[in-house]
Amino acid sequence: MFSNQEGKRKKKKKHSVANYFVSLPITNEKILENIQIFQDSVVQKDDRFSSVMKNKGSYHLTLCLMQINREEDVSIAIDALLESKVKIEDILQGKDLVLQFLGVSHFNNQVVFAKIAEDPSKATLKEITDTVKNTFKDKELFKVVNNSSIPHLTLMNMESAPDLQEQGVIIYPSLYRTFRKHYFGDETVSRLDLCSMDKARQPDGYYHTEASIFIGHSLKTFRDS
Repeated sequence: MFSNQEGKRKKKKKHSVANYFVSLPITNEKILENIQIFQDSVVQKDDRFSSVMKNKGSYHLTLCLMQINREEDVSIAIDALLESKVKIEDILQGKDLVLQFLGVSHFNNQVVFAKIAEDPSKATLKEITDTVKNTFKDKELFKVVNNSSIPHLTLMNMESAPDLQEQGVIIYPSLYRTFRKHYFGDETVSRLDLCSMDKARQPDGYYHTEASIFIGHSLKTFRDS
């Protein structure tokens, strides 16, 4: 049992957790094939880590995290996503944004991710990310959770294996040393999605999507019914 004060802290912490996010889905089959090669290589070295692998169909970059407590506010978030489209197109000026994934890095040996190459496209992605965050913040009806880290393509996450975390297990860099400079492929950005973390996922493993915008040469915008 915990005290009332401890219970309040836990409740407060629970209510500060993001439950929606803006996703940039990774769809290039070349990248997906290389991720599978990476994961197979790690599991062959230590099969305990099979449970920390991200599932195919769920690969994405997170541009903005938010907490939406009322279902009726989802429509406001959809409006923010649609407003972002015009601003993003102003940034792109009719050009496609192509992200190159090159090499692997980690956060505190708990999360392993494919890195975005250091080129002008990464700077453009940052500008788009900041634009999306600011557009959502302007709505003020829900909380945009601070997400200071740069968008990254997560390959492994120890949060998926709490039993290993309790044992103090980390993702040893030796498991993926040969992939430190590995070229995973290029992703031409064509879509951003407003996704729910809590609602049932789609059959392919991707998150429940409330709405999407198409950017670059994909000029169509739609809302899911």
